[in-house]
Amino acid sequence: MNTTYEILQRVFGHHHFRANQEEAVNAILAHKDLMMILPTGAGKSLCYQLPSLVMEGLSVVISPLLALMHDQITALSAFGIKAAMISSMQSPQEIQESMQACRKGELKLLYVAPERLRVSHFYTSYKAFASTFLSLMKRIV
Repeated sequence: MNTTYEILQRVFGHHHFRANQEEAVNAILAHKDLMMILPTGAGKSLCYQLPSLVMEGLSVVISPLLALMHDQITALSAFGIKAAMISSMQSPQEIQESMQACRKGELKLLYVAPERLRVSHFYTSYKAFASTFLSLMKRIV
């Protein structure tokens, strides 16, 4: 069985991809740039989470949706997948612990609020650890 389908079933509990998901996953795995516009509930998160589990290294997700990031980290943790977030919701100590976990290669996904990209010490630290790919999530209203 294909690795993507194994992870789809074992981690996410699905036997089939939803519309457009498989094409998006394959594009990311082929290291192609991708822009997806899908409605709420269409399964966008799986499109970057699944490739993150297939590929080596860390995937960084930039998102302004703090509650969604928190919910996704909770769900990933339930599956034993190491993920963390860096945003205004974390204490300086929690942020330091997340950055340390990145440097040690302990995380698969790091969710970051956009405003963190303007903080010079975050950007300097980000350059110190290699990320597999960068995913930007933007909610369009």
